[in-house]
Amino acid sequence: MKFLLVSFILFNLKGFSQTDLAFCGAKYESAINNYITNKNSIKFKEELNFSKKEYVACLLKKPFPILNLIDINGKKLKIDSNKRKIFVMQFWSSWCPPCMAEIPMINNLYLQFDSSKVKFVTLSYNKVVQNENKSKFKSHFIENCSEISKELGVLAYPTIYIISLDFKISKVYLGADKNNIKKLYTNLKNDIINELKR
Repeated sequence: MKFLLVSFILFNLKGFSQTDLAFCGAKYESAINNYITNKNSIKFKEELNFSKKEYVACLLKKPFPILNLIDINGKKLKIDSNKRKIFVMQFWSSWCPPCMAEIPMINNLYLQFDSSKVKFVTLSYNKVVQNENKSKFKSHFIENCSEISKELGVLAYPTIYIISLDFKISKVYLGADKNNIKKLYTNLKNDIINELKR
């Protein structure tokens, strides 16, 4: 019955419709599919790179919806603008090697910031995650989030959103390179510090 631990509600915010974030990904998703079927084509590779930049630009400054979540420990987690916190939302999957490589880096960041000011949340694509993976996370860990992730505009794993104090997406890290985890760590840390100064 582990799947019952996950629930969410998307509320409409002023000027925000639930499909706004999903809309951002439509063109990018098409470019991904074109590239997969035509991997040797320079044209489709260029189209994919351009669409990726457009996709990230579309997500930035979008209002984020209120989420009511329940983590794997049964703890309720409400993500909303009233919290006056920065949220670091990591979209993750166990079948993704770069996602696995990010775990220690996210845990390290978690330990460096005051949880009353910065909340780390991992939303897993998987319906059920093996216990040995669950125990690796210090962040709030939510299973069975493939649908909600898509509604939030996530098409690639791993993806990280930083949600600012004004409750908008202020930064998007799309995909990851296992060899650049240190760089990602530095960039995320600096982004969080900058958000806290605002």
